[in-house]
Amino acid sequence: MKWPFSKKRTVWDKLWVLGVFVSLALAGSIYGVVLALRGPSPIASISTAAYSGPTLKAYRIEARDIIRPFFDQARQMTPADLSVVGGPIGQLAAKTQERFLRLRVPTEAKDFHLATVLLLDRWQGVTGLKATEQAELLGRTQSLIEGNAWIW
Repeated sequence: MKWPFSKKRTVWDKLWVLGVFVSLALAGSIYGVVLALRGPSPIASISTAAYSGPTLKAYRIEARDIIRPFFDQARQMTPADLSVVGGPIGQLAAKTQERFLRLRVPTEAKDFHLATVLLLDRWQGVTGLKATEQAELLGRTQSLIEGNAWIW
C-alpha cells in the first residue's frame, strides 16, 4: 500500500526540524546579545571581589588544631624509639601533612608553614633514615616547636 504524499511529508518534516533548530539558535543569540548589552549582573560583581586570606590569628588556631597531636608525639620521641614506632609516626605525619596542606596561609606565616610541611615530609620516611639523621630530625622538630610558642 502506497501512502499518498509520503515524499512531501518527509521533506516537510526535515524542513520543520531545521526551522525549529534555526529559530532556537536565533532566539539564543538574541538572548545573549540582550544580556551582553545590559552589562554585568550585580551578583557577578560581588563574586569577583578580591578575597582576603585568613588572619594570622585564625591561621594559628587552625594550624594548632592540626599540628599539635603530631608534635605531642614527636616531642616525646627519642632516637631509640624511632626504630620501633617509625611506621605509625610516619603515617601520622602523612595524615597531618595532608590536612596541613589544605590550610589557607597568610603571608606572615608562609615560612612556618613551609618549614612544617617539609619537616612532616621528612618524618614520613623516618624509618629509612640513619641514626644521625633521625637525631637531626628530632632536633629540627624540637627547634621548630620551641621557636613557635603559640602552638602550645
